Amino acid sequence: MSNPRMSGSVLRIALEYLYMTACCAGVCVVIHLFQLPNHFVFGGVTGLAVLLSTATGLPFALLNILINGALLLAGFLFLGRDFGIRTVYVTLCVSVCFEILARTVPIAAPLTTEPILEGLAVIVAMAAMSAALFQVNACGGGTDIAAMIIRRYWKVDIGKAMLGVDLASVLFSFPLYGITTGLFSLFGLLAKVFVMDTLLESIHLCKYFTIVTSDPEPICAFIRGGISRGATVFQARGNFAGEERTVILTAVRRSQAIRLRNFIHANAPDAFLVITNTSEIIGRGFLVE
Repeated sequence: MSNPRMSGSVLRIALEYLYMTACCAGVCVVIHLFQLPNHFVFGGVTGLAVLLSTATGLPFALLNILINGALLLAGFLFLGRDFGIRTVYVTLCVSVCFEILARTVPIAAPLTTEPILEGLAVIVAMAAMSAALFQVNACGGGTDIAAMIIRRYWKVDIGKAMLGVDLASVLFSFPLYGITTGLFSLFGLLAKVFVMDTLLESIHLCKYFTIVTSDPEPICAFIRGGISRGATVFQARGNFAGEERTVILTAVRRSQAIRLRNFIHANAPDAFLVITNTSEIIGRGFLVE
């Protein structure tokens, strides 16, 4: 008889790898169609491979594999076996996708006369892929590995870490491709970092409730049983009227926040409610460091 827990774990892992494959395929299409013909260098191994491909004449896909191969060793050493396996898979998947696209859909020149629009498409695609992969303990390989190492050991925001490790390759685009492409690349890198930080903050966004009420039991029961969250409860005295009140503090996901807010409005309309956005909640049920 099969173990339901094991079957569920296998299914979860299979879905995560399917998710990673879809992320890789999507971003490779965008890079192949819009970044490579324009010689945009937004940092990372992709940007470095673009530079070296132009300087040496070697195929972009081959350079992408060689550079990633060296950096993957750091991932296994500093980030653990599980992270390394996932990142190896992503790296191979990206390289295979680029090779397939190069053979089946060769692009010799930009598809449009609007480099800004093409650059924006690449920025959003790259930032979205990196943010999506970080959610399943993987990354796109290359300099993303260096950024993950920096984030783990120095507690730096992932966007700032990626900016630091990617800036050098962007600066080399100025002498190689000229000031116009160099400026597109520089501002593209800054935009990519901003978009990635925004996406990661949005993904992790939670709601922190401060509830002041004279009837705490229904609210506490709903938090505990209705949305399966904990809360901190203490007594306080109002400054205006001097009356005793109960203060309830709780942190919930966004979908749970809507249910909790609606419950309070329907069952405790006299409650005073303060809801704060936060993306840095450390502990059980949220981020664990």
